[in-house]
Amino acid sequence: MQEQAAEGRPEVVHSASYTYSFADYQASREARRKLNPVQYAVWPWRYALLVGVNLAILLFLIWDADLTAEEVLSWTYLSEILPLYAGLLVCVALIDVLFDRILPAWVFKRYSMANKPLAFAFHDNGINWSSEGFRGEFVWSKVTQIVSLKGYLFLFISKLEALCIPQRAFLSKDAFDRFVSYAKERVNG
Repeated sequence: MQEQAAEGRPEVVHSASYTYSFADYQASREARRKLNPVQYAVWPWRYALLVGVNLAILLFLIWDADLTAEEVLSWTYLSEILPLYAGLLVCVALIDVLFDRILPAWVFKRYSMANKPLAFAFHDNGINWSSEGFRGEFVWSKVTQIVSLKGYLFLFISKLEALCIPQRAFLSKDAFDRFVSYAKERVNG
C-alpha cells in the first residue's frame, strides 16, 4: 500500500525553506516594479526627475515673466523660490518614507505568512508549499513570469502574486543557481 502511495507522489527535485521576512516582502515589491520596464527605469531617478521638471517649469516662468538674470539672482527672488524647492523635496522624501517603509511595514504585519516559516518542494509536475496551517500546490504552467533580483527568484502566477524564493532558502549559492536553472527550464521549456 505504501509503495502505491510513493509511486503516486512525484519525486522532489529541489526543496527550500525559510522564514518570510519584511526584506522578502520589500524584494517582492521591487520585483513587481521590474515587471513594468518604464516604472522600473524611472523609480531610481524619481527625485532627479521631480527636480528637473520643477526646474524646467521655473525656467519657463522666468522666461515668461521676462525677468533679467540680475532679477532672478537677487536675494529677494531667491529667498522666495529656494524655500519652496526645499519644502517640496522634504515633502517628497517624507512621502517616499511613508509609502516605501512605514505603510509597507504596516501591511506586511497583516500578512498571514509574515515572519512564518515556508517550505517548498519543487518537482517536475509542479510546486508544493506549506506554512503554519496553510498549504498549496500548483503546476509549472501556472507560472507566467520569472524575475531574478538580488539573490531572489520570483515565480509570478499573476501580475501581483509570486512565490518569493530567496537564495538563503538553499544550503548554498550553487544549490540556488541549480534551482534557478531548473525553474527556468520548467517555465520556458
